Amino acid sequence: MRTFLFIGEPNAAAWKFMIENPADRQKAAEKGIKKLGGKMLSYHWGVGTGRNYIILQMPDDIELIQANYLTRLGDGLLVSCTMIELMSSEAMVGALKRVPEVKAVDDIR
Repeated sequence: MRTFLFIGEPNAAAWKFMIENPADRQKAAEKGIKKLGGKMLSYHWGVGTGRNYIILQMPDDIELIQANYLTRLGDGLLVSCTMIELMSSEAMVGALKRVPEVKAVDDIR
């Protein structure tokens, strides 16, 4: 599983709908993520930003991950969205250890 931070900024139509239909949006989002084989870790709203921040895990399937992102772009409810892959501190150690290997390839160019 890969972990992501999704940041969505709802547009005016989405805000109007949410104000007229108050509900816990986490439950609906969680259902969709589960159907894709993923897991929601947290769902928050940024007070003062008007954005929502969702941390989720998705199967290690790059096309599925990309399709999930593209779906958010095409649904017409967001002004903007960002999907950032998160790396654990433990994984960072492994990546740091491989830097010399990558630098060696760069030195060949």
